[in-house]
Amino acid sequence: MLVPANLLTVLQDLKLILITFLIAICAGVFLMWLSAPAPYLLGSLAGVWLLGAANKTVRRSIGIPRWFQVCVILGLGTLIGGSFRPDSLAQIMNWAPSIFAMFVATFLATATGLIFLTRFRKYEFRLALLSCIPGGQAEMILISRDFVERDYVVSLFHLVRVTMVFCLVPLSLLLVQGETAVEASNANLASMPSLFFVSTATLFSFFIVSMLGLL
Repeated sequence: MLVPANLLTVLQDLKLILITFLIAICAGVFLMWLSAPAPYLLGSLAGVWLLGAANKTVRRSIGIPRWFQVCVILGLGTLIGGSFRPDSLAQIMNWAPSIFAMFVATFLATATGLIFLTRFRKYEFRLALLSCIPGGQAEMILISRDFVERDYVVSLFHLVRVTMVFCLVPLSLLLVQGETAVEASNANLASMPSLFFVSTATLFSFFIVSMLGLL
């Protein structure tokens, strides 16, 4: 009996997700045991990266398909939106200094990268601009497909940027605040409720809100 091609693709995708998740979780648990900062974040990055680089068989067996990335982004968007409450509006003015600093930092980072890439590396202006805008990785990659020929360069820039930020922020916590802050952070992480203890009603409402957000 022949298996439909679509079903084979789905099974292959699920295999990639399962192996990738298994490596990421094991590496995260190991770093948690070592009391490393942000253990599951750094563990998943380092574990998948190192094993994939060291073994060709593992490298062919790991990966995240595009449709699953969309699900993850949709879930994160729902979580972020769900964190807003009616009293959040009253706190907007308290966020003003941070938001202003973020805009300034974004402008300076973009301008610095743009000047470097155009003047010293001789990049075409649009390619340089799309490569050095911090934030909006998925959007920048999509836009680059329509405006530049070498969209893979933009993808690489943003991949390196995101990886560096994810790796440096937890390490900065260790350097600036010390081991006490790391221990407190990991204690909060360990005290977070498990997905298995979330009520059915909460999961159902999460699914409904996510579907409405997708539409």
